[in-house]
Amino acid sequence: MIPLTQSAFADKTVVVTGAGRGIGHAVVSEFVRCGARVIAHSGRTGTAGLLRGLTDACFEADFTEPDDLQGFIDWVGELTDTVDVLINNAG
Repeated sequence: MIPLTQSAFADKTVVVTGAGRGIGHAVVSEFVRCGARVIAHSGRTGTAGLLRGLTDACFEADFTEPDDLQGFIDWVGELTDTVDVLINNAG
């Protein structure tokens, strides 16, 4: 594994789905440590508040619901013109 520096993702936008706990939350933490602007998704009710202190933005949605998924896609599009990294961790 290549160690990442604290500025490795400066000025980069990273979207992480399934960021509410476990691997997704760890991935968010590491990208934040490396200077990224992180936009997170959590499918778990009540976890967005925990992520808001860590990420630039967080969206709670049930991706098994097409309207929720489309809402997330639209919301990300309103926040940024560019996504440099997408981590699709939603279960």
